[in-house]
Amino acid sequence: MTTQDAGVKIGTETFSDISGVRVTRCQIVQSSRGLGIQLRDSGSVSDVEFSDIQFLSRYFSDPWWGRGEGISLTAIPRAAGAPIGTLSGVRFRNITGRAENSVRVEGSAASRISDVTLKNVAVTLDRWTKYPGGVFDDRPTSAQPDIEKHATPGFSIRHADKVSLEQCSLAWGSNCPDYFSHAIEAEDAHGLEISGFTGHAAHPARDCDFSIL
Repeated sequence: MTTQDAGVKIGTETFSDISGVRVTRCQIVQSSRGLGIQLRDSGSVSDVEFSDIQFLSRYFSDPWWGRGEGISLTAIPRAAGAPIGTLSGVRFRNITGRAENSVRVEGSAASRISDVTLKNVAVTLDRWTKYPGGVFDDRPTSAQPDIEKHATPGFSIRHADKVSLEQCSLAWGSNCPDYFSHAIEAEDAHGLEISGFTGHAAHPARDCDFSIL
């Protein structure tokens, strides 16, 4: 698959429940976001598995959603106070790729993401396009800033419960801008489990490998 959008995406118009989805043996040659689930509405998403997938994800110009994330799970209300479902039971197994932005698991106060497993996920972060970086893309939402200025860790986990990283690895490419940061950054992540992880911060003299808040 070659696209300027997400290689494989569930959402964003999740008004009914979605479950029992399997995506396997795919090659995403080019994308703005490799694998994504964007929960913004009242339906819930559960029991989803991605396996044996290769990807490449890069920045593109507007209006394309996505800022080069290899994997992106987000559960954010479309508007403040709007109904939103839940995102749970998502598994990634044997995923390999090159990306310009983080692997993200991003819930919100209105909808915490839960029960996510990343097993044997190997990502190389690099920058090769000239579009401005150092941002997280949460579009579409008006409940919070849709483009957030943020450093680029290898794995970012926020407002989530029971996330497990098993035998995952992170490498940095030849171009590591100043905003490339920790190997793993977690904030408000309850029940986070990390086992067999290989990787370090992009700038070890400045940043610790793991930032757990």
